[in-house]
Amino acid sequence: MIMKMRSNKQGMHAVYHKVVKRNENQFDAYLYDKKGGSLLNKATGRTKEIALKLVKRAVSDTQDIPTLVERYKASPEFTNLNILTQANYTRLLKKFTDAFGHYTLPMFSRLDIKVDLAEWRDESQHTPKAADDKIQIVSIFFKWLLARGICDAQPTRGIASIHRADRSHIIWTPEDIEVLRDSTPPNVMRVVDLACHLGLRMGDILNLKWENVRATKVAIKTSKRKRFAFPPITEECRKVLQECATYSGHSEYVVLNGYGNPWTANGFGSRFYRFKKMAGISGKHFHDFRGTAVTNFYKSGYRNSEIAAIVGWSEDTVETMLKIYVDTSSFLDAAFERVNSEAKTQNFEGHNGDTEHTDTAHRSLVIA
Repeated sequence: MIMKMRSNKQGMHAVYHKVVKRNENQFDAYLYDKKGGSLLNKATGRTKEIALKLVKRAVSDTQDIPTLVERYKASPEFTNLNILTQANYTRLLKKFTDAFGHYTLPMFSRLDIKVDLAEWRDESQHTPKAADDKIQIVSIFFKWLLARGICDAQPTRGIASIHRADRSHIIWTPEDIEVLRDSTPPNVMRVVDLACHLGLRMGDILNLKWENVRATKVAIKTSKRKRFAFPPITEECRKVLQECATYSGHSEYVVLNGYGNPWTANGFGSRFYRFKKMAGISGKHFHDFRGTAVTNFYKSGYRNSEIAAIVGWSEDTVETMLKIYVDTSSFLDAAFERVNSEAKTQNFEGHNGDTEHTDTAHRSLVIA
């Protein structure tokens, strides 16, 4: 005798339950991926409530999404990420398990799972980047499952991105920076000035130590790509580093907050946002200082190919930005200065002040 049949709509797709009474003390519960679909699990209980509870628990750990998410978060693929990325992934994985935690792995191999994922993404379509991040975390998670031999489903394959913004052509102009400077304390502006001259991401600048500063360049392993970056120290950058050295005291960190301690990403981010808002600046992010650094590198005499290598962009992107933000006169001035500089450097071929060595440069190299 069939006692109860219902669907439990916890996400976009229904999980179907069916309970059959065998006798007064036995109820069989069945779990289907959908009405009329495949049987996922079966359980028996003394009451229909117990049977339903057991059939949900009957999903093995190898198919239980929340359990697998926790295994991923305990894996080196996750723990080796930087702290900010871990926090972002954790937030996105919670959104995923909230929406799909009751699904089992076989359900992610079905073609119609893409409809569910796309609808889940579209709930955030008013913020396209955030919407795409939801799909990206699912893709990362299932790539990890594949690498561990747990599941070969590719549920996000074919789901197109909806975020199209290219911020590589957005920069902070000198006028923007001066407006910001008028309402921003020096300890925040030192971070901004370094970003404008080194082209590093915010987290890398906050983590920059004096041991990373050499005679003519900075050598730092970036937090995002885990690769070494070697932005050059231009004359303008050297002035900023000299100011940092004055205020950093005996700290190993180059930039410090108002209490003389290293910045945290959240602490600096909130302060920067507050002062940017006070300055009346909108539509520009801290990351856009990388574009400003590109123009500064060019004006210091670096070629497009060299700039592209420094910031990790294509030469075409660098050239497009320079055409937008650097006028023809500046192009020619920089070219003339570079030619004259190359002629002068022939007299210094024996200089070894920036050889690749394992000893770190002292602060005196910067403030000399």
